[in-house]
Amino acid sequence: MKNHKLFLTLSLLVVGMTVMLVSCGGDDEENQPIICIMDSMVDMTDDGVAQWPGLTKVSKATFESQIIGHGWYCEESYNVLSHGVFGPSTSRRGMYGVGFVHYYFDRDSVTSFVYNDARGFQNGGLGYVRDAYTYDETDNGVYVGGRRLLQLSLSGLADGRYLYAIEGKGTHSDGSIAYAVSIFRQMSPGELSAIRRNYSVRWR
Repeated sequence: MKNHKLFLTLSLLVVGMTVMLVSCGGDDEENQPIICIMDSMVDMTDDGVAQWPGLTKVSKATFESQIIGHGWYCEESYNVLSHGVFGPSTSRRGMYGVGFVHYYFDRDSVTSFVYNDARGFQNGGLGYVRDAYTYDETDNGVYVGGRRLLQLSLSGLADGRYLYAIEGKGTHSDGSIAYAVSIFRQMSPGELSAIRRNYSVRWR
């Protein structure tokens, strides 16, 4: 079958940032987005919490219909600096000991597929954790154990395929929370099955 190329360019104003998603390819293996992102900012509260500026509310009904029941593959992730700046210079891709986190949402639990360098002796460091969560539509927050795991923005949702999130990524040495802005693509059923096979060790 003759290969064809589909160029999909989305210039989107996403709460203060411009993201271009270009998807190329005819075969499934080639249909991977190329993501370019300009330096941008998120809001930082006085308490050091990263938030989307001008956030558009995502109702619980929308969350249930568009997020739950799907796997979300992290295509790119950017560390958020203390003053809210993130961009190409803060990309987490290729950082030593760091891997992107992919997610799957059930109605009552979220599965995080993660790489842990310290657990490299188990399945090459690939594993998963499953936690109960709550969704708060007042701030688009996914909360685990009372702590915000993700703050979602559907401004980049294109045909149900992409979403953006501010992720909590642990803490800095001074005790402040580390954040990242991440771009996720909805997985196909086959991709989700492959992720589950590869990240097969349950850590929690």
